[in-house]
Amino acid sequence: MEGLTKYYGDFPALVNVNLRVDRGIIFGLLGPNGSGKTTLIKAMVGALKPTSGWVRVMGMDPLLHRRDLSRYIGYMPQSYALYEDLTVEDNIRFFAQILEVDNLEKRILKTLQFVELTDRVKMPVYALSGGLKRRVSFAIAVVHDPDILFLDEPTAAVDPYLREKFWRGLKSLKESGKTIFVSTHLMEEAVKCDIIGILFRGRLLMISTPQELFRVGRLKVELHIHGDVVRVDLPNDPQTIAGFLKQYGLKDEIKEISFRFPDLDEIIISIFRRMGYERSEN
Repeated sequence: MEGLTKYYGDFPALVNVNLRVDRGIIFGLLGPNGSGKTTLIKAMVGALKPTSGWVRVMGMDPLLHRRDLSRYIGYMPQSYALYEDLTVEDNIRFFAQILEVDNLEKRILKTLQFVELTDRVKMPVYALSGGLKRRVSFAIAVVHDPDILFLDEPTAAVDPYLREKFWRGLKSLKESGKTIFVSTHLMEEAVKCDIIGILFRGRLLMISTPQELFRVGRLKVELHIHGDVVRVDLPNDPQTIAGFLKQYGLKDEIKEISFRFPDLDEIIISIFRRMGYERSEN
């Protein structure tokens, strides 16, 4: 995408976003709620028209070639796009038929096995928990074996156990050659991505690896020595941390060392400071 801008009335949801995502990676779009993540994904799947700028997916304009692209992309929206009165299996079958999936029954079974829903195929969707509804939505996104997945906050309202299983599934898809574009506001999910883009108030602030991203923030270090507590913020790089700990010699009196990595808010503030802004309102 280049110069991607979207206004809702006078409100700028996206402002001059430039981005290129390579094939075969997990790209994480990280940002707080309301930062424009959903708007950006909708622009990529052809669900909205930008105010200005352009988007290409596999060389195609999502607005002009939406039907052609539907064969190659899977989209999991943030809200449930499910028929509550239909069963799990019938929801998946309905969307698979729209997408004209070959070997329909075999593909449905394989998808149910992949998302681990074979024991709930005959359950109506309204009887499922929020986490299980997410899995049905995920199944619909992958049932036609797409080359690219667009996933909008896919683990919202999902417990940590299911979240970990979900990410294992994403990694297996990546290893099979798929490209995955996933939005999240959780730092613990961002570190599972190959490349991360930080979106804040409609602006793409930074693109980096997870390792580079954490170095933007400050590492909170706490030492417990002879009943006293030493707290310090350090640049998040191994040499600085080692130099700080070396002065204490890691002797017996150091009873405990704890570290806390920066959260999303701290990293965004650090990025603004790098850019010369002291206040995010600017």
